Amino acid sequence: MARLHGKRWLASATDPLGTRLRPSFPTQAEAERWEEEARRAIAEGRPIPAPETGKAEGRQGARNLDTLGALFDHVKRTKWAGMRSASDAIRNGRHVVERVGA
Repeated sequence: MARLHGKRWLASATDPLGTRLRPSFPTQAEAERWEEEARRAIAEGRPIPAPETGKAEGRQGARNLDTLGALFDHVKRTKWAGMRSASDAIRNGRHVVERVGA
């Protein structure tokens, strides 16, 4: 069941592994349509469809995380920065990138 969150509608679905997906949509109808498609996909054993939220490709803030190096930089900046163990996490991540390749 979609719910209003600020000015956007949140849809919700849980995949078979227990991961909850909560994309947002501009209208209630779009959110409910995605929820129904997600439920049907789960029941049929198909992948959950990617939400089409109307966000333009290449807009500011869009990330290209196709490489391990780009993903490492993103996680370092957004998740690990400010953690008590940030230096350990960054060092371990850097070792993986150096071994596997960026």
